[in-house]
Amino acid sequence: NLNQYFDDYYSVNQEDRSINNKEKLLKNIIEERALFSQNCTYIGDTSGDLLASQLNDINFIFAEWGYGVIPENEKCLRANEFSELKKIF
Repeated sequence: NLNQYFDDYYSVNQEDRSINNKEKLLKNIIEERALFSQNCTYIGDTSGDLLASQLNDINFIFAEWGYGVIPENEKCLRANEFSELKKIF
């Protein structure tokens, strides 16, 4: 029942040069929706997610329950489990 909390969802598409990596995908979403990147938050579980958020000046929350690992010294919020996101937002 998570769909009720989201306006839309997006995915990288290797066949579409405009969204073939996460950095470009986030950039396109920000531009298309006329968002202020400082007001956006990306929740991800890989170092690639973190990098894409940094390159787009987006807040990042590392989902510890995912499969990726990022160094402890990286500046970002961390959530150990999905239910912690309620506390953050």
